[in-house]
Amino acid sequence: MTLYQYHLSEFPNGNTLFPFHIDLHTISTTFHTHRHDFLECAYVVSGHGVEEVNGHSFTLEPGTVTFIRPFDTHSIYCDTPSDPLMIYNINFRSELFTSWELASSSLYPLFYERERWPQSHVQLTMDQKKIATMLSEEMLRLYENHETHRHVLLQAKLGELLLLFFEAAKETPPPPTKHERSADIWEVMDYLHAHFRLPLQQKALAGKFHMSASQLSEKMNAISGKSFTDNLHELRIRYACSLLFSTRMPIGDIAEACGFNSFKTFSRVFKDQMGETPSAFRNQAHHASPTP
Repeated sequence: MTLYQYHLSEFPNGNTLFPFHIDLHTISTTFHTHRHDFLECAYVVSGHGVEEVNGHSFTLEPGTVTFIRPFDTHSIYCDTPSDPLMIYNINFRSELFTSWELASSSLYPLFYERERWPQSHVQLTMDQKKIATMLSEEMLRLYENHETHRHVLLQAKLGELLLLFFEAAKETPPPPTKHERSADIWEVMDYLHAHFRLPLQQKALAGKFHMSASQLSEKMNAISGKSFTDNLHELRIRYACSLLFSTRMPIGDIAEACGFNSFKTFSRVFKDQMGETPSAFRNQAHHASPTP
């Protein structure tokens, strides 16, 4: 089944120096199946419903925290339209943390370690709910009011909410595993997102996940509409943009840090995707403000 026609690639502020957006959603019917190439964390304030993620169904109720990784497909159903779901919804890119934290940060790797963190939903305790409610309310207030240092505060509070999710996930049973391991392209996409800076080859990656190179190509195209190489290049160039934004690293070093073994290839792929050279992109970024 081809899913990529429901692909969301953008969100407010998603292409700025601070790729973060939060709002309070009201869902009274159905939010249809879709996927996106950014991260999403949500906190349910009220109402009841069901969310389906990659074929697994999860209950949504007050105190539920969800964490949706890139290329997860999901949909939301409200059980009772007269009692709609009220959900704090946070969209962000992983560059928000790779740009602001040390490379050895303990938070960034958690985003893509699906083997350690297979859960997408957790239910908080009463004490945890109080903390999550406070964090969500404060993030929305900071986001809507242009206060000094709000980006630092938003990143810190989002990090705290994510750590709350991962702590609760330790006590949450994982969803049922599929019998056909080779069918789980989601694991491949997560691995690609976590290891795109390594010298990855399609055939070797396919073998790691017990499928042929042609099977990997077919499955990857089915969920993303892009080839293995295009997906890999997109991740590397996005990371390059974050380094061009936030560091003074020489462009040649950035190319190597992103996984390219040839500066010529890096420059060509960057211009193909961004429409300008890396140096022109950096010069323009230095004159940009963090948010629109």
